[in-house]
Amino acid sequence: TEIALVPIEGSATLRVGGQSFNVARKGVFEELPHVLYTPPQQTVTVKASSTFEFAIGSAPAEGKYPIRLFRPDEMKVEVRGGGAATRQVNHILAHPLPAERLILFEVYVPGGAWSGYPPHCHDGYGDSAYLEETYYFRMTPENGFGFHRNYRVDTDFDETFVIKNKDCVLVTQGFHSTAAAPE
Repeated sequence: TEIALVPIEGSATLRVGGQSFNVARKGVFEELPHVLYTPPQQTVTVKASSTFEFAIGSAPAEGKYPIRLFRPDEMKVEVRGGGAATRQVNHILAHPLPAERLILFEVYVPGGAWSGYPPHCHDGYGDSAYLEETYYFRMTPENGFGFHRNYRVDTDFDETFVIKNKDCVLVTQGFHSTAAAPE
């Protein structure tokens, strides 16, 4: 598998393939991350120089791309939607940044707004592409909450989650969207 290591908060030295990378991030609401991309068959060593929280994304891959540290100034940032569905989408590992299958976004949703609205799917239903998705949530304030729903229109599959800070939701199938409680 190819992997991407995404700093959430803190600082560390990352070592892989004879290379070292110093990364630091004040927090997800303060700045974009540096993202370490590694092809298959690599071992990554993380040596924290402070409290260091990070996420790892992975996807099956053949090894077409080299080890690389993506910088924040390479990442596309856009505003999507409108009205109560306005959100900022940060393409932290997406085209034109090269990876074989792995795609990573950070989405900032204002309190009281929706993300992924109208609901959409990535499970092959209709003409949708097949993508596996996880959603990791950070809230400000930390005691904030929201709602996430996964459902199918052609079966009785329907699940709704109350999401809190540091929750992770797996989208196994169907349509999905998220609403953030007002601040």
